[in-house]
Amino acid sequence: MRLKSTLWALAFACAAVSCSDDLENGPNVNNNNGEMGEADAYLKVVVNSDIATKAADSEEEPGSRDEYEVKDVTIILFNNGESTDYGFGADSQIKGVGFAQVGQMEGSGTDNHSFMAQIEVPVSDPGSTLAGNTYGVIAVTNLGGSKDVPNDLYKAIKDQTSGTKITKGSELADYIIKYEQYNNQTNGFVMSTHAMEWPKESGEESKVTFNENPTDENHAPTVNVYVERLAAKIRIKEDQDKGANFFYTITSQETPSNTIAKVALRQAAIVNQLNSGSYLLKRVSNTINGEGDITAGEQTYLGPEVWSMDNGTKVVTANYVIDPWFFKKNASADLPTATAQLSYSNPYRVGEQGTMNNIGAIWDSYSKKTSLPSEANDNGAIRLAYVMENTTKVGTSLQGYATGAVFKATYYPAQMSEVDETGSITPKPVTYGETAFKDIDNTTAGKTFYRYEGKIFKDDDAIFAYYLNEHGHFDADGEHANCNYTDFIGDKFSKLNIADFHEHFYTDEEAKHDPFGYLDYLHKESKKNPNATTFGEITGVNDFTAYMESKPDATTYNDVDEFINGECYYTYWIKHQDNKNSHLIAPMEYSIVRNNIYDLQISGVSGLGFARSMVPDPKDPTEDSNQLLNVVLHVKNWTVRPNSDIIL
Repeated sequence: MRLKSTLWALAFACAAVSCSDDLENGPNVNNNNGEMGEADAYLKVVVNSDIATKAADSEEEPGSRDEYEVKDVTIILFNNGESTDYGFGADSQIKGVGFAQVGQMEGSGTDNHSFMAQIEVPVSDPGSTLAGNTYGVIAVTNLGGSKDVPNDLYKAIKDQTSGTKITKGSELADYIIKYEQYNNQTNGFVMSTHAMEWPKESGEESKVTFNENPTDENHAPTVNVYVERLAAKIRIKEDQDKGANFFYTITSQETPSNTIAKVALRQAAIVNQLNSGSYLLKRVSNTINGEGDITAGEQTYLGPEVWSMDNGTKVVTANYVIDPWFFKKNASADLPTATAQLSYSNPYRVGEQGTMNNIGAIWDSYSKKTSLPSEANDNGAIRLAYVMENTTKVGTSLQGYATGAVFKATYYPAQMSEVDETGSITPKPVTYGETAFKDIDNTTAGKTFYRYEGKIFKDDDAIFAYYLNEHGHFDADGEHANCNYTDFIGDKFSKLNIADFHEHFYTDEEAKHDPFGYLDYLHKESKKNPNATTFGEITGVNDFTAYMESKPDATTYNDVDEFINGECYYTYWIKHQDNKNSHLIAPMEYSIVRNNIYDLQISGVSGLGFARSMVPDPKDPTEDSNQLLNVVLHVKNWTVRPNSDIIL
């Protein structure tokens, strides 16, 4: 069997590979003659994988040796009854299956390797009728197995398992490749037929006609098959001009020459990696126009992707690639458990038992994280993950389903607001250790700060002082015109008149609810002691400093975000097709499709990321007009799909 090329497309990269190898004889070598209703036939197979799967034009990339190496091939023969149409469909009848292991790969470092061997395929048609018969051919690579222990797909077709025997096209197409199989590091990447001819409508068809003596291995017919990887790949590249070492500057929108912060991306994790399985054979929905919808009953096996836009502004025709859970995903972002369960590794959602209740805890639970920067290990990029196909409708393109990237980062503000001895709030330059802000780099340790009402503060005292200045009620020239934060600490607090407190600090619903609950605490303490005129007359009442020190270390406040050592998080949802519209999700926009490389490049960060305490909502849509990452995305055919100019 001669294999010529093994291609697969990952998100970020395009790869076209060619390879051929010597195939050893598989199971049933000269030992199937005489099986009930079966006869052996020999054929040679040429496996081609140097084509793309994405609808829109994209780059291509050959991939590494371990990504295109073929170690074994399973061949399935089928027909459509008396029809001379050898296209693969739901009602196609499975007629035979053969297997061969691939021998040592010849040559190295070249795009075209030669594999020569032939496969013996037991066919369910009587031996006397094989001569002149024609069959369609489906190929699957790297399923593993041996002469003595065939792989599970082979056994399912031969009815050697406890499950349902595969006898027709729909059963073969619905066969699920398990998560641990699709990019098995021992046996190689699973690849399967993606088209029955290539190029479409004009290429050589994947069909074989047996000659007068089908069992004559010296005159075995040859068939071309066209395969692609079931896996996709996600990578990230540095932007040397805008973010060397994944270190970025943030400038003021009003004054672009003014740098207000810097950000170092520390780690990346690919989230919502579907791990519940992938269809053996790719399938697409019916094509829709405009706002049309699709139905589960209209699916085409091995069909091409369709995607076009009107003047680059609106998608006018499109179809969907369908994964096994496509129609089970819903607007509630549930994980359906009926029959086969939909599941993800690195899920982007809180835990069901109250664990992992914020983005920081979720991040800590991830086992698959990549340090940034790291040495490039994949064609000038850093490989983040191999992933399975994961697609959704527009209406279910939600953060609980979509595959994306979460980045852990350190944020360095140039200034923080502080409270001075007079109770005034003033922005002060930040020094990081002994390093001035202008001299920091991605190795500099961050400092803890807080965010309240969109502003950055040094500590809780500064936030409380700011709150009092914003919400207190004072006469400009009155007796209490200068009342502020200083009235709530130390000796001045013990002298604070309770009546003045209620008149100037606790006067309306807004003022009654400072972010720390301190004013409400004082109000309740004063009501317990109606005869007291100052807070110093109330036993056990705390000034603001003592009140905050009495709180447990883990106390959080709804309106105050804490950034310990500058730690924050950014998210990016990976695109398959980009409609260039941040307010409208298009079909197949946020999806992962087999045999694509998705290359991410972060070209800028536009603001402060999520605090550790942020609670993700899986029902949130993937389209976010307030995206903080500027991402340039490239999607290639292995296919590379670029996700570039990402702004965080």
